[in-house]
Amino acid sequence: MDSSPEVPPTHIEDKILVQKVHPQAEFPTKERPCHVGWEVTLISRTENRAEDETGEINDFGTGIHVTPPEGYFLEMIASRSLHRHGYMLPGPVIIEPGARGELMVPLFKFRESDDISLPFGAVRLLTRPTVYAHISNIKGSQRTQNYQMGNSYTPPGPYVQGNPTQAGYSGDMNGYKQQVETYPPGTRRPQAAPQIGNHMF
Repeated sequence: MDSSPEVPPTHIEDKILVQKVHPQAEFPTKERPCHVGWEVTLISRTENRAEDETGEINDFGTGIHVTPPEGYFLEMIASRSLHRHGYMLPGPVIIEPGARGELMVPLFKFRESDDISLPFGAVRLLTRPTVYAHISNIKGSQRTQNYQMGNSYTPPGPYVQGNPTQAGYSGDMNGYKQQVETYPPGTRRPQAAPQIGNHMF
């Protein structure tokens, strides 16, 4: 049975549904068919804002509502030239399959500069496959047991023992040094815990 991971398709037949909810809205576009992202244009500032605040996140309206294809979600990324205008996209920004209302774009203005002039192509939308998983609430003892069962590493000696929430566990290098110094020459010394055993819980 082939257990290799499934390769996502390079093209899907389902479409991103776009609805204009403002007369000045612009339909997302691509410069070239080979480009993976659709450019989204900002058309308005929210909260009746006349100018953008430096050092703050400023929301912009696009005038469109987008719906990802079934089995996918949309990720918003910044355009290549956005940072040159003194703005950046605080991300990642995800558009869920059940998203409702106008697509809003948050931009962080990180330096004093002229405000971007609207309309402005600031971001792109990428299509991502959705992977669902279940979440389970477990107790601390179960977590330790599951970690030990799933970890194929076998500790080399008795030193790497103990509860990682207590002093003197495998990450305590001072304790390891003291143990090594007490061993006479020719005696097999305990080995230090490798980095994999040094996780904090």
